[in-house]
Amino acid sequence: MSSASTTGRLEVASPGLPAPLTPLVGREREAAAVRELLLRAHLRLLTLTGPGGAGKTRLALRVAADLRDHFDDVVFVSLASITDPALVPAAVAQALGLREVGERPQPERVVECLRDGRPLLLLDNLEQVLGAAPFLAGLLAASPGLKVLATSRAPLRLSGEHEFPVPPLAVPKPSDAARLPLGDLLRIEAVALFMQRARAVNPRLVLTAENAPVVVEICRRLDGLPLALELAAARAKLFPLSTLLARLEHRLAVLIDGPRDVPGRQRTLRDAVRWSHDLLPPAEQVLFRHLAVFAGGFTSDVAEVVAGPWLREEGSSAAAAVHELPARSGVYGPTPGTLDSLAALVDASMVQPVGPDRAAERGDAIPRFTMLETIREYGLERLAASGEEGPIRDAHATVFLALAESAEPALLGPDQGQWLDRLEREHDNLRAALVWLIGTGTPGEARPSERREGPVADVPSSVRTETALRLAGALWLFWLGHGHLSEGRQWVERALGLAPDSAATQSMPSRSRAKALNAAGVLAAAQADYGHAVARFEAALAMWRSIGDPSAVGRTLHYLGVTAQERGDYAGSEPYLAEALDHYRRGTEDEPWIGLVLNQLGVAAAERGEGERAIVLCEESLQRQRELNNQRGVAIALLYLGDVLRELGRYAPAITSYQECLVHLGQQADRWTLVDGLTGLAAAAGDAGQPERAARLAGAAEAMREAVGASLKPRSRAAHDRAVAAARAGLGESGFAVAWAAGRANTPEQAIAEAARVSTSPVSETRSTSAPRPPIRSSASPGRTVPWSDLTVREREVLRLIADGCTDRQTAEALARSPPPATPHVPNQLFKLTVRTRAAAAAAAVRSGIA
Repeated sequence: MSSASTTGRLEVASPGLPAPLTPLVGREREAAAVRELLLRAHLRLLTLTGPGGAGKTRLALRVAADLRDHFDDVVFVSLASITDPALVPAAVAQALGLREVGERPQPERVVECLRDGRPLLLLDNLEQVLGAAPFLAGLLAASPGLKVLATSRAPLRLSGEHEFPVPPLAVPKPSDAARLPLGDLLRIEAVALFMQRARAVNPRLVLTAENAPVVVEICRRLDGLPLALELAAARAKLFPLSTLLARLEHRLAVLIDGPRDVPGRQRTLRDAVRWSHDLLPPAEQVLFRHLAVFAGGFTSDVAEVVAGPWLREEGSSAAAAVHELPARSGVYGPTPGTLDSLAALVDASMVQPVGPDRAAERGDAIPRFTMLETIREYGLERLAASGEEGPIRDAHATVFLALAESAEPALLGPDQGQWLDRLEREHDNLRAALVWLIGTGTPGEARPSERREGPVADVPSSVRTETALRLAGALWLFWLGHGHLSEGRQWVERALGLAPDSAATQSMPSRSRAKALNAAGVLAAAQADYGHAVARFEAALAMWRSIGDPSAVGRTLHYLGVTAQERGDYAGSEPYLAEALDHYRRGTEDEPWIGLVLNQLGVAAAERGEGERAIVLCEESLQRQRELNNQRGVAIALLYLGDVLRELGRYAPAITSYQECLVHLGQQADRWTLVDGLTGLAAAAGDAGQPERAARLAGAAEAMREAVGASLKPRSRAAHDRAVAAARAGLGESGFAVAWAAGRANTPEQAIAEAARVSTSPVSETRSTSAPRPPIRSSASPGRTVPWSDLTVREREVLRLIADGCTDRQTAEALARSPPPATPHVPNQLFKLTVRTRAAAAAAAVRSGIA
């Protein structure tokens, strides 16, 4: 996080440089980097690039003023009003104070003036006169002591040019308003600039705990772009901050009337973006407006399918290529023409590449790009005006439908975690597709600029309805696994509302509608809205029976059985579950589902008092899921086995089962089921005489339940209440409150590490330090153990830090090493322990006695 003074730095005018009327806020890091580059002996040409309004000129002036003692002269040349490259030599000559004398060409006189000494030439706003690059190349070649600092929205593409992209100001995280003291919040650059400029027009305005969330969201919505922040701050004289934020749904219409002493293109945000757009060649303008359809970024191959020239030439034949996208790994990349145009948009600062480090963190195997939202909004305006919006948005929706439908079966397999992460990366694009298909505002975070009032005539509304139902029906496991329950429910219900149930839909049942009904039921049940869930399942069941799909009939019966159990009706669940099992066993692709239904049959058996039968059923489910390498299925089987064992009073094996379950859930990033695992383990810990662990785990479960929008299920309530009662009794009110708060503050990874510390012994919460440490057993490779002696001292320390919830950087700092060398320790531990995630390593560390 960059910091900035709320007052900024007062800049002293330097001869030859204009004196800014307002202090520069922030930019200490960028200014230091640019100064260091300009002082390098062999660097002669440095170009500050970035979108309009990023603050390139102010940064250049700051650096030039700082370095005035390092050069014989510092000369500022404004090119803002020049559009003819041939006039650049005259502008430089005028800045140097050279008068035209006789017939001697001005370029020669400029070269003669700059040939000797060590001058610094600051050329501002070069983007509209890039044709003057040969003149600059000749000037540098003839003047060995000359250095040029240029600002431009695009690089000059000269030999020896060094490009320095000027980023937007640092913006706060959404949680910073509640997490940071107001003084720290004011040191974040975007907040500091906005508040400084807002107070200039409204001196009574101060940052408070009440308005801090609004200020944070304003800065985030404006991408930290200085011009946008300054234009928004000027509106603080007219509107309360909350009203200003609401109006920023349409940024370009609001951010107008800038200062009269700046170039016209910087008086409104739209003019600033239009200036850059109009400098693009026609083909790049087309690609720009087509890429604006992407929300939250895009990869180059997806851009080719949606926005590439071949799509416009071949029309609907694009659909076949769309379905290849989710499976390939960049082999089918963009054509040279599209790639060249995309590179040109990057050069023009209209599109930003995602840095290699961030792309690696996100798991992108091929290049990913994004647009600032202020720029994207202009692109969407151009797209709507072009008459091309319908086909481009339909292609975008088709691409992400293909991704969702490819992901759905994989979410029940061993690669579930990777697919969940991939869908999360594309969540904004999935939302944008749903907004387009459904034609209403978003229940989540999709932008209002993507809304439409009704269907576009080029595609029948029935086709969009079908696509919307398919997309919503394919995303239910993603919404469930990553805790987007409320948003997912709203999307599915809106998709179903496009074609309400009627005699026509019953007589001609649709697979996509039946699937969406099941999705709506699952998500409703996850929020304990059981009446609605049952109604949706029963409607789906009638459709599936009419269609004649045994597997789908089995799954719907399964959902009805699970819902009955969640309501506490175990006897009523058994007919549904038995029939579901019969349907599954007739199919050839329902093996994972057989294991899942065995879990519920085990719970029903336990409720009948058949404890041993319940254990056998849950263990059979676990064995089946292990044979299938279905990690999520393994976790769920372990969860149910833990529940059965706990209810039978077998706390030690129950705790072990829950702990292994949680390790698997940490690997799969299944937040919804993680809540159930923590709740069950909290109850087992309380029953086993470990009240502090019980309180911390129950607190963590509650916080995560709130975060994902889930309700406490009736089946889980007894376990939750028992854990809380045991913890209160063992700790007292004050001790319970402290432990509960500590648990609520835990991240999921820290909660899993906490879970691994629950002892299987019912007598003590502490581990004897004199007891011999057991070997580390890997849950990812049953039966394999890694002896304590196989780990070095350094590796043991790294594992201890992982178990404490430290990030890679915090681990590095604790080891008194720089981050790059320290990070490889974590993969080394995972390899030795044959586990795949930090959470699994933390659990193994605790079991070994390291932590």
